[in-house]
Amino acid sequence: MSKESRVIRISESIFTRLQSHAEPLVDTPATVIEKLLDYYEEFKKNNRRNKEINLTQENSIIKKINPDYPPDLRYTKPKKIIIDWDKAEDYYDEHEIENWHQIVAIINRIAREEFNSFEALKKLTAFQIKPGIFTNNGFVYDKKWGDEDFPFSIQRVEANKAWLGSLEMAKKLNRKIEIHFKWLDNEKAAFPGEEGILSWSPDENSQPLAWE
Repeated sequence: MSKESRVIRISESIFTRLQSHAEPLVDTPATVIEKLLDYYEEFKKNNRRNKEINLTQENSIIKKINPDYPPDLRYTKPKKIIIDWDKAEDYYDEHEIENWHQIVAIINRIAREEFNSFEALKKLTAFQIKPGIFTNNGFVYDKKWGDEDFPFSIQRVEANKAWLGSLEMAKKLNRKIEIHFKWLDNEKAAFPGEEGILSWSPDENSQPLAWE
């Protein structure tokens, strides 16, 4: 049984345009229209898919970063730290994390909790530290994360060294560490305006980093 057909009327100019897309001795007006409809529908579908992909990319600006090989962390601001420490809530709130040195201070304070001597801490830390309170040559004593009974000062470092040093210490201590941060809207930043997560957990590595 043949398919039902309908009669449509088109202008001479449109018919001429259809002829320009027809394959001689093969196409009829109906097959040319069908080809044009197929092309249009496929184009529309692909265009919608591309818009969905672009929207997903725009909304998915949080980058999960390889902790051992991060991109340039200069021009970044940490927003939150998650770390395996039972006293974390007593010493800091995620909204108080404003710079990388605070993260360095926290990981060193955790190490301080495990050792009772400056020499032991000095062997473990990845940073330059001095016993006592110093405020010169880049050294800082942070009252928030310091210890009045065991004061020590830490020399400030830039963001890349702050993260890699903190990661090294977390591995030695065998503790999870996770930093949420944002690149500033600066043309020199690796990913201006975007956010990232740096994370390491003992669950992802069977053995803690050895140290002496």
